[in-house]
Amino acid sequence: METKPLDDLESLFDAELSQIPKSRVSLAKASARFKFVENEKKKMELKRFEDAPKTLFCHDFKNGYHEDRFTDGCSDIADEPYHFDYWSYLDTFVYFSHHFITIPPTGWIDVAHRHGVKVLGTLITEFDHGKKMWQQILASQKTMDKFVKRCTEIMEHVGFDGWLMNVENEIAAEDVDKVIEITRELSKRCHVIWFDSVTIEGKLDWQNELNEKNKPFFEACHGIFLNYTWTEAGLHTTVDNAGLSRLHDIYVGIDVFGRGCPGGGGFRSDFALNMIREHNLSAAIFAPGWTHEKKTVNEDFFTMNKIFWQLLEPHMYMHGPAEAIGFETGFKSGCFRQENKLWTLDLANQDIMPSFLASEVVYKKFWQAGCGLNDDNIANLFVCDIPVKSKMSFVINLDREVESIELKLLFDLATAVSLDQPSKKAEAGVDGVHELVVTIDNEAGLFKCLNFVSVVIKMPPSCRGSTGILKKFAVCNSVA
Repeated sequence: METKPLDDLESLFDAELSQIPKSRVSLAKASARFKFVENEKKKMELKRFEDAPKTLFCHDFKNGYHEDRFTDGCSDIADEPYHFDYWSYLDTFVYFSHHFITIPPTGWIDVAHRHGVKVLGTLITEFDHGKKMWQQILASQKTMDKFVKRCTEIMEHVGFDGWLMNVENEIAAEDVDKVIEITRELSKRCHVIWFDSVTIEGKLDWQNELNEKNKPFFEACHGIFLNYTWTEAGLHTTVDNAGLSRLHDIYVGIDVFGRGCPGGGGFRSDFALNMIREHNLSAAIFAPGWTHEKKTVNEDFFTMNKIFWQLLEPHMYMHGPAEAIGFETGFKSGCFRQENKLWTLDLANQDIMPSFLASEVVYKKFWQAGCGLNDDNIANLFVCDIPVKSKMSFVINLDREVESIELKLLFDLATAVSLDQPSKKAEAGVDGVHELVVTIDNEAGLFKCLNFVSVVIKMPPSCRGSTGILKKFAVCNSVA
């Protein structure tokens, strides 16, 4: 099956839910946000934030529904398709197109949910056609209620989390309150973010700040996505109008294609993000698929994408796994090159990805899976919030025999534990994979929560200068 958008009100009202694919992964619990900050001794330390500025990824990519639309993936693709690995930085993923009802493809929902990231579809109306569509929706209380009901039913059936509402057309002044009512009613049923577009006067007039002309829409839902041509003065106005309790519900737009955004987008998007974070505001990154669309024959997507997110990383707050049972990953990226040099995209089967860019999956070198270590054979893998029970085990699979494996752990953001294991405990198994299992006894209850995991590999003399490949990593909780 494949996911398709809906282009008019009749299609929305008459849609057969049985014909729309369903997601297979529910929203996982995510940890609190973490960030490395400089302490009083000028050293970097990991700090936990229960409430931090958020990051929204708005996936506007060639109007959507390409190889990603297929529920069971797509093979034999000539060129490397767009895919995404940096989930630890995101709080919300929006699938965007210029169709009236943009239903997110199930692969994106599955992989985002696996990483604890909410997924929103898009409700968008534009130009005169959009104005007429809203006249139909607002014609009676019955059609208004039906609109909210159908949007909710589709969201619940498919299994995503809400909607970005983008009204980019004029609304009759006397009908604005009805649009706010619909926004409020939909927000009672799911997560809704309003795009800064039409004003309370019914005019299509992007404010680029939170003010009296768009605040009623903001107050009716969970957040507002501000347009991209904002200024420093506008950020001050936004903070003044938001109030401290809702600062992080304001997503200041960054257009990666530039188009009037401070910094000019592209590899200067970090300039805009830094300005936003200085005001303690959330950010909405629009069209980061720029790294794919703008690549040339001399610039591959993997490298461009990695550079782009590395530049943003200092301004990001990371999260990771938090399920009490623990987690397991084989580092599959959901995209790989086949032996015939064509590509396969299967987003739904992407594993939990590392929290840190330095240990990102190296799918270019390896057909299916494996986490490539850096030149020092060190991998900062995960931030997490996993409660520690009476026993906690760590499973590490490597593609080769090594001299030793050092597992560095941080519990309760206070207690660092280093476990150095010789290679003889990493036994060779099927397909030459070497597995090491390390168990921590917590019967005395010394540790409450695991917050950080890093791996250091010492290579044998014959392999010095080469890098190791993690094939699997797992954290398993158990009660003795």
